[in-house]
Amino acid sequence: MKPFITLLVLLSFCFNTTAQHLKGKVLDAETNLPIENVNVYWSNQDDGTFTDDHGEFDLKLRKRIRQDDLIYFTHVSY
Repeated sequence: MKPFITLLVLLSFCFNTTAQHLKGKVLDAETNLPIENVNVYWSNQDDGTFTDDHGEFDLKLRKRIRQDDLIYFTHVSY
């Protein structure tokens, strides 16, 4: 991971009657450009999602969120 490059994540919560999702956008902190193909996933869980070509993601929320749950963002170039 390049230490001088960080990700700016804009998160917004979207609640639906059938499912709950966490939607957001991943941007490069220096260029403010969207980053595609960022892996977004919960700690200790196999499923997750990737950002699209606009840096946007839609992650399904867990049924029970604990205080120690984490969301990870990984990319091969960062």
